[in-house]
Amino acid sequence: MIDCSYPYPNVVISIGQVINIQFFEYNYWIEKKEKNVRLSNIEGKRGNIISADNKLVTTSTPYFDVAFDPTVVRKDVLEKGIDTLTANLAAFFKKKSKKAYEQQILLARKSNNQYIPLGKNLGFNDVEEMKTWPVFRRGKNKGGFIIKQEESRVNVFDKMLSRTLGHFSNEQPVAGIELAYNDYLEGEKIPVAEFRTSSQNWIPINGIEKYPDDGKDVHLTVDVGFQYIVHNALLNQLVESEADYGCVLVMEVETGEIKAIANLAKSKGRNEQFIDGSEYFETYNHAIGTSTETGSTIKGAMLLALLEDTDLTLESIVNLENGKKKYHDRWMRDDHPSDEDDVTLIQAFAKSSNVGFSKLIYEAYRSNPERLIKLLTKFGILEKTGVNLLGEGVPYMTRPSQSEWSGISLPWSAIGYEIKTTPLQLLAFYNAIANNGVWMRPQLVKEIKQYSEVVESYEPEAVKRICSTESAHLVQKAMKEVVQNGTAKSIQSNYLSLAG
Repeated sequence: MIDCSYPYPNVVISIGQVINIQFFEYNYWIEKKEKNVRLSNIEGKRGNIISADNKLVTTSTPYFDVAFDPTVVRKDVLEKGIDTLTANLAAFFKKKSKKAYEQQILLARKSNNQYIPLGKNLGFNDVEEMKTWPVFRRGKNKGGFIIKQEESRVNVFDKMLSRTLGHFSNEQPVAGIELAYNDYLEGEKIPVAEFRTSSQNWIPINGIEKYPDDGKDVHLTVDVGFQYIVHNALLNQLVESEADYGCVLVMEVETGEIKAIANLAKSKGRNEQFIDGSEYFETYNHAIGTSTETGSTIKGAMLLALLEDTDLTLESIVNLENGKKKYHDRWMRDDHPSDEDDVTLIQAFAKSSNVGFSKLIYEAYRSNPERLIKLLTKFGILEKTGVNLLGEGVPYMTRPSQSEWSGISLPWSAIGYEIKTTPLQLLAFYNAIANNGVWMRPQLVKEIKQYSEVVESYEPEAVKRICSTESAHLVQKAMKEVVQNGTAKSIQSNYLSLAG
């Protein structure tokens, strides 16, 4: 004997209802009134997006449109309840008088008008109150009370994190987490046959036997506490410097989890609502989508290449040539000239010497630039991270095979020109340095749940080792020197160790 007590009957009922609507009931009505019947869907509530610290970030709030079909109400029921009903309508909506509502209802019943629109965008409590009114309390089939539920997607934190979360166009997700995880977030769809009333509104032919399941909840790696700090710190700096845009990413070293991500850009004359009184908004996910020239932030990768691929050490001497050097017809200059010409490699890094790094990279790779490109690719600098969001920017470096390559391409790439990466790609590299050479896949989603049950879990993904542990430690040491005695000396702290 087969025990079918659970869960098979529910499955059979659901499938049976879908087959009945799609193949029998719908076809029957199409044959009778082809232009006035359609197949539509009712959908379960879209899933929530929840932070790592279990804060609700994005949710769907229901709103309701209500209408009245006076043709289905028994004459005696309508006559008994119309006085109180119309008084309630007039007091609640304040659009018409009690008498005007009464005339509208009686005229609609006489002319067989099956749909009188009453109100839009009503709250749950409003609808629950209306269900207690005379006539309406009998429901749809006997009381003519028609309720159409819609959903509005709400970011609990207003504009914060909005580009990463994503947005909708024509009720469809087009970006961010909403799009990438739409298959999970989307509620179940159940088909219903609808007919068009004389007032050109669509209402279900029959009642709904089974309501659809809600969508699943997406749990982020983002921590709301960190996010607030990052968002406001970025906003303050942008306002102070009057910058066009900026972004901040915070990644957990051992797991690759993104704990905060903020993107703010200055308004260009649009009528957005200002955030905290400022003119900066989350208009684009620059952290993931914008590839720009790296500038001196590339020097960490160049230092790693020299340590991994040549005989140089942090104590190797490099001559800075009084802070300037000519390559072909262009001069390379140091922004922070050293007091002495002969310095160690770690000192050249701490002072962010353009001359020092261009010389060393030029000497090491001028006969084989492709070797440097392969190393940077190995380090993850010239590869996408594979983060599960659409629109990740493409990293770029000028190649010797391209017409753009010139005699200055190699030395200038050593200081971050002719190389483009996204902030996330650059962060993933430096996270690997902090993680002793192990490159972690950046993650924004930790798990998927439905009704508190985990249905999908995303474990930290160690993709590759980009260098030896020893080399990673040497770069860490050099980066600490930047803060202790180099260009970032001003950010030293008595409370924690910093590297830059």
